[in-house]
Amino acid sequence: MTTTSPATAGTPSTPPPPGRGPSGHGIRTVTALDLRQRVRSTRWQAALAVWFVIVGVITWLVTAAAGWVTGEGGFTEAQEAAGRTVFGLILMFVLLLGLLITPTMSASSINGDRQNGTLAILQATTLSSWDLTLGKLLAAWATSLAFLAISLPFLAFGLSRGGTSVGAGVVAIGIVALILLVVCGIGLGCSALTSRPAGSAVLTYLIVAGLAIGTPIAFGLSAVFVGTEEEVRVRDFPEEFWETYDWNEGDPDASDMQECVWRTETQPVQHLERTAWLLGLNPFVIVADAATIGQSVSSAAPDPLSGLSYLVRAAQQPPQTEFDYCEGYGVMLYEPEEIDPGAPIWPWGMGALLVLGAAGTWAAQRRLRTPAGVLPKGVRIA
Repeated sequence: MTTTSPATAGTPSTPPPPGRGPSGHGIRTVTALDLRQRVRSTRWQAALAVWFVIVGVITWLVTAAAGWVTGEGGFTEAQEAAGRTVFGLILMFVLLLGLLITPTMSASSINGDRQNGTLAILQATTLSSWDLTLGKLLAAWATSLAFLAISLPFLAFGLSRGGTSVGAGVVAIGIVALILLVVCGIGLGCSALTSRPAGSAVLTYLIVAGLAIGTPIAFGLSAVFVGTEEEVRVRDFPEEFWETYDWNEGDPDASDMQECVWRTETQPVQHLERTAWLLGLNPFVIVADAATIGQSVSSAAPDPLSGLSYLVRAAQQPPQTEFDYCEGYGVMLYEPEEIDPGAPIWPWGMGALLVLGAAGTWAAQRRLRTPAGVLPKGVRIA
């Protein structure tokens, strides 16, 4: 006859050990629970409808503007440029809206459930901390991907206008999806580290704003610290030429070019290539650089993807050490400069963002481990 000791009789099942890893069943369970809550919310459905209308209006406006510039039956090159412009603007606008809306999907996922008392119920089950973390992460990501999914018809329309290959378009859209995953991971970590949903939302938006707005500002300010005085070679007219030149004849022409000489002088030089890595952390730069991988871009590129990619590649180039002021003297013609693909910057930027998102996910998992031990001030158990 088996006896049950008083110490174990009626004891509820203990929570899983802190070191237990994720399980497929547990992740699917948490993901399904979170998604059911979001689907029942009428605000989420209204947000999808508003998103669809806004992206549709922007697509119509951009297409109308591009058609007005190129005209009906315009040159093929102009039509391709208009197609690239339409796709690039729509993609950038979708990314912008995604960065504004995605933080709300995960920034209150943990502390919101903790305040409502539902998180403790899940922690008392056999679900591990990894199940809870990854399940909530996937639910937030799936919700953000729903907004991207309803934008696909407009992005496909932009691709159909020409100028952008299908492969480049698919890569760019895939990068946008990964960036949304990173933002979900950041929001999840902020939700676990703060006790109030409002605080985690603000913290998530600050991090996203730092990546999208702070990185170009930091790059611009870094020019003050990477400037040096260096010797460069300059080809110009000597001072004696200007002392005897008759300006009534107009600017110097080709016959005067034989007077030009090379000399060495000291000039300020900006080594922006030393801080160009800051631009690689910008989500818009990552998407633009990935969409133009393997292509030469020009300073006269009309579309936002090629134009932004040109600026980033130009920032990565070493400073010029020779200046020929005589070549083309007096000619006010602008010749676009092309830059070869070179080393892409988007793998570094995407890798850094994935590490940042993984750090937020890891922090959330640490806070969801049970038993919790010492809790931060103001954190509710149940």
